[in-house]
Amino acid sequence: MDAHPRIVRGVQLAIRFGVLTAARQAEVRRATWDEFDLEEAVWTVPEAHMKRYRPHRVPLSTGALAVLEEARGTNGQGDLAFPGSRGRQLSGTAVGDALRKAKINATGHGFRSSFKDWARHEGVDELLSEFALAHVEGSKTVAAYARDDLLEKRRPVMQAWSDLVLRARRLTGGRRLQPATLQGRMASCGSGTRDFVPWRNRIERIWCRANWLRG
Repeated sequence: MDAHPRIVRGVQLAIRFGVLTAARQAEVRRATWDEFDLEEAVWTVPEAHMKRYRPHRVPLSTGALAVLEEARGTNGQGDLAFPGSRGRQLSGTAVGDALRKAKINATGHGFRSSFKDWARHEGVDELLSEFALAHVEGSKTVAAYARDDLLEKRRPVMQAWSDLVLRARRLTGGRRLQPATLQGRMASCGSGTRDFVPWRNRIERIWCRANWLRG
């Protein structure tokens, strides 16, 4: 996707950042630079940008910080972290349109679902994964969120997710691989065909087809 001539850089980076943070695309599209504390590696999404109208803190992985560094170099002095071609906020259809142009059968919500599938497979505490997705529904979750958003406990979870996603970039080597070849490469990364679980299959296939993270 990075090389697609009709997809502006802001959209490409927004998709990448959304995947790495498991954030809603609306939160990413509206993100401004004053929401980020790069020294503390924290993104504080204001309540006005949240679905449930409560502020949400996101621990930033090294992968997410790298995207922000690239976005800062691309965007210059603009307020929006991921602007459109004219410096304006990306439209609500920008991500979906970009995925269709790249012929990728995926959605922003699908990436969040993949994160949840991965978290369950890896035995991540349910409350941590729910907080990572800003799901504050149900009395127990709301009560827990009122006491502590578990930011630092979520940090290693998001770093592990980022490591997995970025490993797919190294796995493909910037080339589009056939499924059989991909499974062979998986084995070399310590994930043989027996462990070729649906969420990993989905992630690897998406990165392989699109080369989104190609340098």
